[in-house]
Amino acid sequence: MSFYCYLTTTQAIVMAADNKKEVLNLSSGLHGTFRSEKVTAWNARKIHAVGSGWWMTGVGLSAFLDGIRAQVRNLLEDRAKEASAAVDVMERLTAASQWVQSLHEQTVAGLMQAMPPGLEKAEWLEHQQEIVFAGFDGAMRPVVIRAQSAQGFAFERRTGAALLGFAGDNGGWNAAVIEAVDGILSNILDDLMRQPMEQAVHRAWDLIPPLFQRMARAFPEKLSASGDLLFLTPAEHRWFLF
Repeated sequence: MSFYCYLTTTQAIVMAADNKKEVLNLSSGLHGTFRSEKVTAWNARKIHAVGSGWWMTGVGLSAFLDGIRAQVRNLLEDRAKEASAAVDVMERLTAASQWVQSLHEQTVAGLMQAMPPGLEKAEWLEHQQEIVFAGFDGAMRPVVIRAQSAQGFAFERRTGAALLGFAGDNGGWNAAVIEAVDGILSNILDDLMRQPMEQAVHRAWDLIPPLFQRMARAFPEKLSASGDLLFLTPAEHRWFLF
C-alpha cells in the first residue's frame, strides 16, 4: 500500500505522496531475486514531471507507473513540436484506457516471467493501481486526471478549484479512515483557499506532512511518514522532500 493526495485552489495544485519504506528491485538472471536498496533523495521521489507543465503520481507497481510516465512524456514531447496544447494532448491520451490496461498486463506478465521458477503470483501484483496527472488548461484552471485499476483504468477528469482526492478514497480504506482523511484534507483545503499565493505554499508545507505522519503511526505497515510535496502553479513549481 502507498498513499498520495491532491488539492486544488484557484491558482495552484498541491500534491503529496509518501516515499518507499524500502526499494525492492528484481535482479536479472536465470534465478531472479529481489534485493532491497536504501531510500535516498533520488529513489524516494514519487511525484514526477511528465512535460509541458504536467506532473504525475500514483500508487502501485513502480515498473508500471514508470512505463506510463515514459509514454506520456514521449507523446507530450512529440506534440510540443507540433505546437499542440498540452491539455489537448492529455485529453486525447486519457480519452481511452485500453493502452493503460494493456501496459499493466504486460508489466505483470514481465514480472512473473522474471521470478524464480515455481513461485506463485505474488499478492502485491494484485494490489490497487492508481494514476494521477495534474496540470492547467488554457484558462489557467487546475486540471486533475485520475485512473484506478478498480475502475478499469477509465480516466476521470476534474477541473477547477476546491478539488481533493487521495489514494484509497474509493474504498481502499475502511469507511471510518476515509471519512477522517477526507475531513482533514477538507480543513487543509479551506485553509489554503484563504491564503495569498505566496503564503499557500508555506501552509501546505506546515499542514500536509503531519497528515502523513499521523497515518504512518496508525498504519506503519502500509505507508511512510516521509515523502515529497509539489506546489504547482501555471508559472512555476516547488518540489520538497519531507
